[in-house]
Amino acid sequence: MSDEAIRELAADYVLGVLTPEEMTACAARMESDAALRDAVEAYEAMLAPVLLSAPQLPPPAGVWPSISAVLHSRQTRIAANDTDEDPKLNRWRWAAALFGALSAALAAQLIRQAVVEAEKAPTYVAVVNPGGNDPGMIIRIDADGKRALVRTIALDTPAGRTLQLWLIAGDNAPVSVAVLSGRDAQQLLLPPLAQKAGVLGAATFAISVEPQGGSPTGQPTGPVVYAGKLRLEQG
Repeated sequence: MSDEAIRELAADYVLGVLTPEEMTACAARMESDAALRDAVEAYEAMLAPVLLSAPQLPPPAGVWPSISAVLHSRQTRIAANDTDEDPKLNRWRWAAALFGALSAALAAQLIRQAVVEAEKAPTYVAVVNPGGNDPGMIIRIDADGKRALVRTIALDTPAGRTLQLWLIAGDNAPVSVAVLSGRDAQQLLLPPLAQKAGVLGAATFAISVEPQGGSPTGQPTGPVVYAGKLRLEQG
């Protein structure tokens, strides 16, 4: 067999698009054909990261009927229009249809699972305001404490100065979260302190007035003009 024929046979074998008889014959041939065996191992190694990255999840109830419908439609078109074409080409079309349908099903399942988990997960919310007046900012934090969605409502920044957001938890020194950009909404990465057990349940966010570019000391140097305590909000 030529190198190209070996590669095509190996790809067909790994993708599982050969007939049962062809699969058996290919497996038997690999015992004595080192080139074919190496080609199969190369294709398996290439596809392994894709297979390992897919979580072990049961498919939604409608997945297999959808796949069957796609394959039946393809089979009908091939039978009507492509009867004289190379059977190998038809096998690749079947493989493409199958993998396309499986990819769509997996994507739908992952999205559904992410939505369900997001709805179940608790979040923490802080309404940051200047001493009980109308809120200046709303901060919503994922339960894992890694990210915060910050929505600015009404913050007054003194001329020539900047506002800096701090996380204050228990007896720990204030930890800088970000120098605020002035945008209406932004996502921020939280410092490692926010991921420690029990921190989010007793944390406060505060905003201080700082020089342009933020505090030069790593701690608040100007007055704290906004503050708000985190509270648990069940999804």
